[in-house]
Amino acid sequence: MAEGSDKTLRVELITPEGPLFADEALMVVVPGAAGEVGVLPRHMPLTARLKPGETRIQQSGDQWLSFATSEGFFNVGADAAVVLVEDAQAATTIDAAAVQTELEEARSRLAEAEGAGTEGDDLEMARRDVLYAESKLKVVGKN
Repeated sequence: MAEGSDKTLRVELITPEGPLFADEALMVVVPGAAGEVGVLPRHMPLTARLKPGETRIQQSGDQWLSFATSEGFFNVGADAAVVLVEDAQAATTIDAAAVQTELEEARSRLAEAEGAGTEGDDLEMARRDVLYAESKLKVVGKN
């Protein structure tokens, strides 16, 4: 795709470990806290909070890349979109069996925290881990 084209926007998917994706795209769809947000080139500036879910990037007419993404933030401006998340995995690299184990462990931690009447970071982290593992299973189930 042509750099800076009116028909593309620069999309970057970034985790603390570094960029997982950085290229031109036709569209990006992210799991906004209030629902999915789709962005095309020349979109107005936008900042949104993200929940765990599926981030999809359209590279050509029928070619979509799919990523399971944790919570984070999304920023759009000047024909560029940045997806900044705690963790992300390409759908093609997700091991469903490993994620199922991860989900069971997260649900167990959540049940323990809720049973103990725990409030705060431990409870919130267990909830986020359950949501992220569930989103990975949904993403891998689509591919």
